[in-house]
Amino acid sequence: MTHVDQLTAQLDRLGSADTGPFPVVSLYLDLKPNERGRDQFEPFLKKELAERMRTYPASGPGRESLDKDAEQIRAYVASVDTALNGLALFACSGVDLFEAIPLAAGVDQHRLYISHQ
Repeated sequence: MTHVDQLTAQLDRLGSADTGPFPVVSLYLDLKPNERGRDQFEPFLKKELAERMRTYPASGPGRESLDKDAEQIRAYVASVDTALNGLALFACSGVDLFEAIPLAAGVDQHRLYISHQ
């Protein structure tokens, strides 16, 4: 299977995922290092993920799913290949969804969305 076929299948799975009442995390990271060679995404991820999660109730199935997503996302980005320039990641632990799409091209800016699709 070619890389394009794999990506198409991955995007098809994402598009057809039924996440029900659980929130879905969509994360886009620019992994290119800054002028000092340091990663720029860690502060963004730490701040934005915490802020967005605070908008959900402190308990319940949706929050439990988000807590697991955050843990899984942090673990994944900590081990990401430093040769990559970008990353698109989609997670919803409530329905066992975790899809990471490593990108050779950079992402113009970090973005984080949490919604029900």
